[in-house]
Amino acid sequence: MKNFSIIVPVLLFFLATGCHKENSTTPSNQSSYFPITSGSNWIYDYYTLDSMNNRTNIKPTLDSTAITGNSKMLEKDCKILSSFEFNNGAYTKGPDSYWRTEATKTYVHSNIFSAMLAMPIMPITLEDKWLKIFDFDNSDGWLVLVKDIDTLMFGLPLKGSLQALGSLEEMKTITVPYGSMMTYHFLIRVNFNGNIAAPVIGTVPINFTRKMHFYIAENIGIVKRFYESSSISIPLMGGFSMPGEEANLIRFNIGK
Repeated sequence: MKNFSIIVPVLLFFLATGCHKENSTTPSNQSSYFPITSGSNWIYDYYTLDSMNNRTNIKPTLDSTAITGNSKMLEKDCKILSSFEFNNGAYTKGPDSYWRTEATKTYVHSNIFSAMLAMPIMPITLEDKWLKIFDFDNSDGWLVLVKDIDTLMFGLPLKGSLQALGSLEEMKTITVPYGSMMTYHFLIRVNFNGNIAAPVIGTVPINFTRKMHFYIAENIGIVKRFYESSSISIPLMGGFSMPGEEANLIRFNIGK
């Protein structure tokens, strides 16, 4: 199982936020870009990336996402998305996530972000809530989430602020195994700024940024996902890397 960012590799293919830039237009029907109808599924080639964002596995694993039912979270009707990884001849099921749409906006339950941000060296848990992640009518971008962090890291007090921002970068033609198509390129930036209280050396600053790119095509959904690798550098304690990820659409089926 991939350690997430990796835990829910394909579910996050629906992630992104919107801010209009060059050559972008607002879709007249959001459901054609986010066709989360029951029975829909998507299959992707998946690669892990090193610190230079080069692929580390020559042969990709297969990731798939399927809409497996309906649910209700925090008094809102939503869809259940289930993820699966196929590797070495066997499927492994990942956690479910929950999605809903309102007009030109898409929301995801915070459990997916908690999984995405899970790091052995920095435990982060988000409150039970809906997060707005897509909005084609927003020309300025918006705050996806902000959270004050007060936890332990290496058994030492860690405090800081976690923030996620989104933007719609451009319209771009993307080529994946399924084919070439025009897409909306979304970017989500996750930033953490804080410090850890260490004995003898005192307060030590800790900062990291995670950039996640999503390419969305009409009547398909997410056709490509690219997470840039990132690292956390802690003075006098060393550095810790977060591998990057890349996933490209192979085939899909949209339920009726």
